[in-house]
Amino acid sequence: MGIRDFFKRLFKPSGKRVQGRPRASRADREYAVIGLGRFGRSLARRLDLLGLTVTALDIDPRKTRLLADDVSSALTVDSTVEAALHEADIESCHTVIVALGGDNFEASALTTISLAKMGIPNIIALANSPRQEDILLSIGAHRVLNPDEDSGLRLADELADPGQGESWALDNNTQVALVQVPKGMAGKTVGDCAKLGVLVLMIYRAPETLPHPAGDAVFGSADQLLIVGSAGNVRAFRLLE
Repeated sequence: MGIRDFFKRLFKPSGKRVQGRPRASRADREYAVIGLGRFGRSLARRLDLLGLTVTALDIDPRKTRLLADDVSSALTVDSTVEAALHEADIESCHTVIVALGGDNFEASALTTISLAKMGIPNIIALANSPRQEDILLSIGAHRVLNPDEDSGLRLADELADPGQGESWALDNNTQVALVQVPKGMAGKTVGDCAKLGVLVLMIYRAPETLPHPAGDAVFGSADQLLIVGSAGNVRAFRLLE
């Protein structure tokens, strides 16, 4: 049994694996989250935690105040009014997540239409049914999700690192991930990972699986690692050159 099959038995995957997509450039890493319910709050906080620029918007000033210290910018905006979106400078964002949800579908649809007219490159919206999903896709959404807090965390991780491998969220800020040894870690040791805030649980060196490797175990360039750490540390480890 390979390491992937082994750990699929232990953990429920937090999302589909994303393959073949280039890392986003700095210019593409401006995000807006519209709607600060449970999904929107968890998504906005996670994106900020991962070091990204996040604008959080909601019509309810109480919700924007709750996130004021957690994101780059929190604005009280009626997103169904296109002029208000222009005033909030939404056009500067590459990705906008319409997190209003299916329970407020009219507002979600109106917001999506405005964003599409403004030419936002990546619009992600929420829906509660296949019918809502079909409508949102037909009026300009590029992707539609079912709303829950866990999916907000998974989406944040995917947006922050489009080239990530398989990962499992243990809580709001702890991740287990299966990764290829980064270029910058080839020839380094398990102990070197600890200095980066990442714990190596297992090394997969085909056809062997090496559980609980010693601190002086040296990585080969073809090794795969099962690691655990904070979401930020796991992402930084993946990107080491």
